[in-house]
Amino acid sequence: MFRITSVILVSLTLLGCSHFDTPRKSEIQPGHSFVLNQAVEITPGSTRRFIQQGKFTTRSGFDRQQQHCRIEVRTLSEQSQIIQPDRFEITRVRFDSERIAETRPVMLASNIRLGIGFSFGTQLGFNNDAPPETMELIAMDLYSEHQPDVMRLVCAGSLSDGHPIDYPHNLRPGLHQIKLILGEIGQLEL
Repeated sequence: MFRITSVILVSLTLLGCSHFDTPRKSEIQPGHSFVLNQAVEITPGSTRRFIQQGKFTTRSGFDRQQQHCRIEVRTLSEQSQIIQPDRFEITRVRFDSERIAETRPVMLASNIRLGIGFSFGTQLGFNNDAPPETMELIAMDLYSEHQPDVMRLVCAGSLSDGHPIDYPHNLRPGLHQIKLILGEIGQLEL
């Protein structure tokens, strides 16, 4: 009897936890479009421009604790590159996660995070065996006959090591969240 009850409890727990899983399907599919409403400047020595809360930002300027998108080009240039407003066909949609190299917070004696970048873990001392911080993302490969160097639009959740306090910002953005991230800069057309 104990064994059957245990199996049922574990099954229900796992079923309940699956609610927090990021779906591997998307409303966004190949054949849909990304419409860029504003020109985007890619700075010299870069291949991407970040967007957060409807504004352009830089790799060092965006808040890693919030969802973001970035538009990427194929060619690295020492000159500024301008992506003109255009309609891009989405040719492929991929789900992925990206490890981010950053200084990790010191883990001490509880399981509570304090402030941005500081947390107290389950171990005493300065050993940090927490999982690596990653961003869950959706990558949409783009094509335009007029601007073939534009490669993709990537939208990602916040940086997270899987701690529950990061939920729901750490989830891969869906259609509604992408609309909020892009603001007036652009939109997806399904």
